[in-house]
Amino acid sequence: MTAYGRGDYREKQVKASLERWGYVVWQTRGSHGAADIVALKAGLQPMVIQVKSGAATLKHYEWNQLYRLADRVAGIPVVVTMDGTSMKWRRIIGEHEAYSRDWPQVKFVPFVIARAEVDRAGYR
Repeated sequence: MTAYGRGDYREKQVKASLERWGYVVWQTRGSHGAADIVALKAGLQPMVIQVKSGAATLKHYEWNQLYRLADRVAGIPVVVTMDGTSMKWRRIIGEHEAYSRDWPQVKFVPFVIARAEVDRAGYR
């Protein structure tokens, strides 16, 4: 399988997980833009998501593009890294400074946050 094929497969896995959690999801297939996936759910901030697989990581400019895109749409910038069958979800909380070892992020669990926010807001 090509690198493109592996990336597409991983993006579809993330998309399927989000759909199981009740999100409406668009996969921006073949895109070289800031986000691979856009996820929406009533009453919640939109998520713009970059999916990486194996040892691949976001580059400095990709990190900042995703962060700025989310800021423009009042959304949540998320990076999902996949190794085998495990998904690691991280929310970007700031821009990356060039040559810095600090990548501002926190662990992110979209299905838990979504459920709590939906329950609190009274959406079903």
